[in-house]
Amino acid sequence: MDLRVSPLTQELIERIGWFIRLRWFASAAVIAAVLLAKFALGLNLPFEKLLLIGVAVSIYNSAFRWYLPRLERFKDDRREGACRRFVALQVGLDWLLLSLIAYYSGGIRSPVLLFFVFHVLLASILLPPRDCYALVTFAFSSVALLTMLEYFKLIPHVSIRGISDFRPFPINSTLILLAFFGAMLYITTFLATSIIQAVRARERRLMSLQAELQKAYGELEESVMMRSQFILTVTHELRAPLATIQSLLNVIMEGYAGSVSDKARELIERAERRVRFLIELVNDLLDVTIKQVERSRSRRVEIDIIEVAREVVDGFQAEAKAKGIAMKVHIPDHPIILESNERDLQKLFGNLLSNAVKYTPSGGEVSLIVREKEDKVEIEVADTGIGIPEEARPRLFKEFFRAENAKRMSEYGTGLGLTIVKNILDEHGGEISVKSELGKGTRFLISLPRHSLRNSKEA
Repeated sequence: MDLRVSPLTQELIERIGWFIRLRWFASAAVIAAVLLAKFALGLNLPFEKLLLIGVAVSIYNSAFRWYLPRLERFKDDRREGACRRFVALQVGLDWLLLSLIAYYSGGIRSPVLLFFVFHVLLASILLPPRDCYALVTFAFSSVALLTMLEYFKLIPHVSIRGISDFRPFPINSTLILLAFFGAMLYITTFLATSIIQAVRARERRLMSLQAELQKAYGELEESVMMRSQFILTVTHELRAPLATIQSLLNVIMEGYAGSVSDKARELIERAERRVRFLIELVNDLLDVTIKQVERSRSRRVEIDIIEVAREVVDGFQAEAKAKGIAMKVHIPDHPIILESNERDLQKLFGNLLSNAVKYTPSGGEVSLIVREKEDKVEIEVADTGIGIPEEARPRLFKEFFRAENAKRMSEYGTGLGLTIVKNILDEHGGEISVKSELGKGTRFLISLPRHSLRNSKEA
């Protein structure tokens, strides 16, 4: 498609090409029909003249095919008009030769007159109503002129046995047949143009609505980006001061600034936990916001998902042991290579395991399973924790959402961990499902498509 041509004009040019291709079949059909009528049906048609018309159609259609690509050379403001004039020329010439075919096959009583309807429909699709009516008037005038010339014996009557014999045709019958022919043309034109115009009006309305929708979407996306950029700026500004506060509180608790009473230590520890939560919140906000601001993400490289899983699990072993939680890991011995970046995979495993350990009581169990299944790789993280209430599951991946039982068990939590997991999976074309029973545990099942993965054993 030529990018310099507007979509509507390009569509018109494509339809003209379709019209020209149809004419090849019409030309072949004329020649085949003449041969069939002459040699199979034995009709006394003017064989040579009709055959010549069929050949003439092929000749001028070749000229039309040669000229078609040159329509795109017109300037933008003239191209559509040139296309419509080209269509009008084709329809007019077709009808002129169709009138001759009708004349040589019985005149006003020729069944060929019915074929004028096809061009009416084609013209209604390709041309404005005014041009259609002008061409229909030309077609009717051509047939009427030939009929009257034939009636007044200014041109010879072509007699076809069984269709049009040698008997004179009464003027009343001639006028009635002409009237019916004209009514057929104009009524068909009215119906076809009315339907086409209604469809085009609806198309224009849909295009207008689509443009409005795209504009609204663009404004919404810009608003989201501005919000994300604001959050990104604020969180960047907050992270350094919060880290400084946490460091100073730890210095005080270690006694480097002098002895601290038990009451003061308790207050400082509470403040440090609160600052630690704020740092976690800032980091999660950064993760979510970066996904929205930097759509393209960082350059992906080949990462061994098994190695990343082991590293993340090792980071949670101490916390799980301190809570008396058994950590069970079932992963393949061979590497599985994923085109991603290490930070995304760490966040994927880290957030799921963090929630599992956080919301599993002492004596419980957390398991991680990585397995290959047909054209996918599955990651399963399960626990025997508090479970997720059924009413909370539809909102599980919404930003800042935490179920009520999760809030009761742990005061601190950002509600962004699963949002980050879902964003990462969306970028990788993955899926996640959740099964949970209140008070008995939760199982997250992640499915990553095999097309983005490569088993190193097969490399």
